[in-house]
Amino acid sequence: MAHRRIKKKVYIEFSNIGGFNNVIGIVDHNGIFIDYEIGWPGSVHDAKVYQNSYFYQNYRTLIKGWDYLLGDSAYPLSSFLIKPFNNPVTDLQTHFNVTHSLHHIVIENAFGKLKNSFSCLKGLSVKKISTVVNLTECCIILHNFLETNNDS
Repeated sequence: MAHRRIKKKVYIEFSNIGGFNNVIGIVDHNGIFIDYEIGWPGSVHDAKVYQNSYFYQNYRTLIKGWDYLLGDSAYPLSSFLIKPFNNPVTDLQTHFNVTHSLHHIVIENAFGKLKNSFSCLKGLSVKKISTVVNLTECCIILHNFLETNNDS
């Protein structure tokens, strides 16, 4: 088995913001959103949203070399998306799952910072989905600006 050093990790997550629209987000190892899909109803399975996302449709041009995604068990395993073992039977598989979850926390922290920095995303009472989508996208862009410039 050959081992190669992997330069960069990105993380993927499906998170409900405000209770009525779901956001699928992909962040880099620093918690910067590199892609997101906003506006799908909460009843749509996260894997379907992901497979219909811009990122998934264009991954061949977006994933370079040894870059890869860490996803949770809801996402389809692929050559560029690594997910945990559903029922680990060996110590190595268990170790992999533990390591995976330690790195996967980056996406959880990114969504946590997003929601904590922009309390308008909590309990949105806006009825028009386009307003929710635009507001959420603006908050993600501002989150990236603040994270890139080390501001809070």
